[in-house]
Amino acid sequence: MKKRILYLINPHSGVGKKTSVEKEIVQRTDPDYVDYDIQYTKYAGHATEIVKAQRDEFDVIVAVGGDGTVNEIGTGLIGSQTKMGIIPCGSGNGLARELDMGVVNAGDGAHSHPTQALLDIFTMREKKGRIEGLNVVIVGDILHSRVARSNVWGLI
Repeated sequence: MKKRILYLINPHSGVGKKTSVEKEIVQRTDPDYVDYDIQYTKYAGHATEIVKAQRDEFDVIVAVGGDGTVNEIGTGLIGSQTKMGIIPCGSGNGLARELDMGVVNAGDGAHSHPTQALLDIFTMREKKGRIEGLNVVIVGDILHSRVARSNVWGLI
């Protein structure tokens, strides 16, 4: 059964245009395994509105933006079983710092090997006793890193 993913892009977060992010999503998403939709937010609070209206239609909703985008999507997901992913395109990693979360090494996109993801998942299971139900934040270059993509697929 294919996963349904909504990529919710905030075009105003961070610096630079988000059209390259959309191209990367399209190029790197395997249609044999995933049905997806890409939508752009238009104003403050819009992500929360979209999520509340569509959260039951998707298995995962991915925030593509900064901490504000993550906050809006998280707010919209309260009380839902829908999972949340994050592609950080904001100005920093404030969320991970503020929540004192552990960071899984996402590599630099050129020198990491996909087996690192297996080691990451094994380590999480060894340290936490399980994978199911864990909240994991991956901070790094998820668009280009083979390890980060492998971590995401291993955890979904």
